[in-house]
Amino acid sequence: MIFKNLFRRKTRTLLTVLGIAVGVAAVVALGAMAEGFVANYTDLVAGSGADLLVMQADAMDVAFSAVDMTVGERIAAMPDVAEVDGVVYGWLTAGGELDFFIIFGHEPRSRSIAHFRVVEGVPLSGGRQILLGKAAAETLDKSVGDTMRIYGTPYQVVGIFETGQGLEESSGVIPLEEAQKLFNKHRQVNGFQVYLRDLEALEAVQARIEKLFPKLSASRAKDYGLQQDWLSMMKGLAWGISLIAIVVGGLGMMNTMMMSVFERTREIGTLRALGWKRGQVLKAILGEALALSALGLSLIHI
Repeated sequence: MIFKNLFRRKTRTLLTVLGIAVGVAAVVALGAMAEGFVANYTDLVAGSGADLLVMQADAMDVAFSAVDMTVGERIAAMPDVAEVDGVVYGWLTAGGELDFFIIFGHEPRSRSIAHFRVVEGVPLSGGRQILLGKAAAETLDKSVGDTMRIYGTPYQVVGIFETGQGLEESSGVIPLEEAQKLFNKHRQVNGFQVYLRDLEALEAVQARIEKLFPKLSASRAKDYGLQQDWLSMMKGLAWGISLIAIVVGGLGMMNTMMMSVFERTREIGTLRALGWKRGQVLKAILGEALALSALGLSLIHI
């Protein structure tokens, strides 16, 4: 009886099912995309296994930060610090062969570059060389030995790397000195990745860095994504759009059920006259609502 009543108005039922499916799919898809992007973007900074990231305190993102190289030398002199690596992050748009590309600048023999596992070719040694992520190499149709231009400057592809991280494998790595020239950062980096001798000293080192350099922030590298306002705003926007989709789907469901009741007052009256109790009528209406919801959810898996 439930499905018989639903298919009396096939178009209305279909639109309601689609509304439910779209609403639920929006919540799942947009939520997963937002969480995935935050996790991937955090890995761009923390993928090297650094304990702390030091950058400008008032910078919206590490890509907009600029820190003098002398800061790294002073941090490296701290007794609990094992290594400090300056890193340059750059985002290229409409740059010759590239539509959108991330460039990392690392010292060729630094600890921070070690997680870029070279699977073809050789590691960076210096000069105008570039390592390409596997995905970037495939997209750009480049292989070891090829030359690619970035803002008119030729770089030789000396290796292809993998990290297991999507954004990184769609990027390129060049020597730190070349990245500084490319992004006009004379004696500057976007930030420093700090490796400690003992993690128990993390909070003490963090506090000492921020005391010595009031205009800088020292945060746990693995918590980077959670501390960026723009990433939080992006997550909030995704959930906001999902909420709107859910509300629209809910209003569609409510409209369908209300019309179902208003159009069937005589039928409900007849059922009541035949001995149906209010609870039985209510169960029938709710059963139709549950059936619509189940159809909407099953549509997502098709």
